Amino acid sequence: MRWPLDPAEPPKAGDNPACKPYLSVAELAQLTPWTNQAIRTMVSRGVLREGEHYFHVGRRPVFKWAAIVAFIERGMVRERVPH
Repeated sequence: MRWPLDPAEPPKAGDNPACKPYLSVAELAQLTPWTNQAIRTMVSRGVLREGEHYFHVGRRPVFKWAAIVAFIERGMVRERVPH
């Protein structure tokens, strides 16, 4: 699949991960400048917070697209999170 999608053709829910309210790590990596590993690092460091930016379905994180967009648009404020 090529990104961005052709604007002349309306996206189908399965074709465009941004049409879905929740995304996998791989789908999120396709839509943002972040790699899979960068996303996992942001999760482990607490930059992306459980219950706000993502939730767990079983052991897999699913990311709330609206929360990720808000996070990007307000600027990625770098906070130090104690380990």
